[in-house]
Amino acid sequence: FDNAKDYKTTLQEIIQRNKEERLEYVVTDSSGPDHAKTFEVEARLNSNVIGHGKGSTKREAEQNAAKEALLLFGQAWF
Repeated sequence: FDNAKDYKTTLQEIIQRNKEERLEYVVTDSSGPDHAKTFEVEARLNSNVIGHGKGSTKREAEQNAAKEALLLFGQAWF
């Protein structure tokens, strides 16, 4: 695993090996005041949830969702 890349990029590269697959990130919740929001995001592969993430920005939540997805796929794809 190349730490120079971010989790989203790594996950995207893995999924792009199969052209039929579609990866998307969906914000499922946001809470808290504007200056201290928490976002919850699902990483979805062909509309199946493969990872969940939380963060103080959408990008951080997406990264965490991608990280969870990579751990899920760890045995099968690495």
